[in-house]
Amino acid sequence: MIDTVVVQPAAGVDEPQTSGVSWAAVAAGAVTSLALTLILIAFGTGLGLSVVSPWANSGASTTTFKITTGIYLVVIAMISSSIGGYLAGRLRSRWIGVHSDEVYFRDTAHGFLAWSFATVLGAILLASPATTLLSGATSGVAAGATAATAQAGPNDGYIDLAAPPDDAIGRWQQHGSAR
Repeated sequence: MIDTVVVQPAAGVDEPQTSGVSWAAVAAGAVTSLALTLILIAFGTGLGLSVVSPWANSGASTTTFKITTGIYLVVIAMISSSIGGYLAGRLRSRWIGVHSDEVYFRDTAHGFLAWSFATVLGAILLASPATTLLSGATSGVAAGATAATAQAGPNDGYIDLAAPPDDAIGRWQQHGSAR
């Protein structure tokens, strides 16, 4: 005999009114990811400088260096994002009465949010010095162009007559006008 069991939700059990996202855990994971990225990039820079040689035909080739650098940067991104995401998933507040699949999803969502936050924060941190450098460069170029224009005087046209091009000097010497 087959009995059918229907489970009714308990009366008065509602979704919690608080957010399921622990932003403190996400921020901690993002900061950890950024810090680990900086440490691994410094380590990689040291390794890269030890492989490069200023003398010809010694040290790693340019192609090998470029490929190794690209692979290293990808590995850095994966390692730092994984550790930051894992930390964010483990630091979140505990959910009671939630199915284990939902807990796994929420931990994964916290890791993804930590990665997203670290990416945006890293872009902001890299963009602010870049904009400062670019604004300084454009103001320097504008100042240089203004200074070059200001130095042009009314006698600049006569300089071309005093130092004619090389072919004009050759023609001038052929006619016996030189010295």
